[in-house]
Amino acid sequence: MKKRTKKDLVIGGRYLEPLDKEDIWLIKDWRNSRMDVLRQNEPLTDEDQRKWLKKIKSDKNQRLFMVLHGKGRGAAKKIGYCGIVHMDQYNKRGELSILFDPSRENDTFGYRDDFISTLGLLCAEGFKELGLHKLHAEIFEFRGDVMSYFKEFGMISEGVLREHQFKRGRYYDSVIYSMLREEWVSSGKKAGLTE
Repeated sequence: MKKRTKKDLVIGGRYLEPLDKEDIWLIKDWRNSRMDVLRQNEPLTDEDQRKWLKKIKSDKNQRLFMVLHGKGRGAAKKIGYCGIVHMDQYNKRGELSILFDPSRENDTFGYRDDFISTLGLLCAEGFKELGLHKLHAEIFEFRGDVMSYFKEFGMISEGVLREHQFKRGRYYDSVIYSMLREEWVSSGKKAGLTE
């Protein structure tokens, strides 16, 4: 984990900060409460989180951040975490991972703005900072709201992995969404960043 701030890029009042070692406990609570929408099948333990922190400190194939919302360091609230994971440096691609505090889902419009803003921040990180060619995400078919946010942002539905995940007592399809660097640049989603 690199200690650098992303406060210089703010989209929709949201910005990214590198994970702090204390963030792992908040992330554990969020992940354990939302296992039904994640590729996680068992509750995380404190030991799991300690091992994960040790691993991500040296893993060059992922960049993880806390998502903050609000003005000023003292007033900003941690509302989620996100990152670019499973990066393939040779093919210049990475997978988007986004999870918000479950309480954010109660505000439909705020939750939508959380996603759209965070997608913009992650694309800036992936395409501008890391020089990636492609970003992609896997979304379970029952998450229609999240798929609509990815579409609204300009992500393309690439295809369906049929009955790919067992959740909620049955198998569900996974839908793959992606964006190429040139699509991000030409769509104007680069939030004022220059080449």
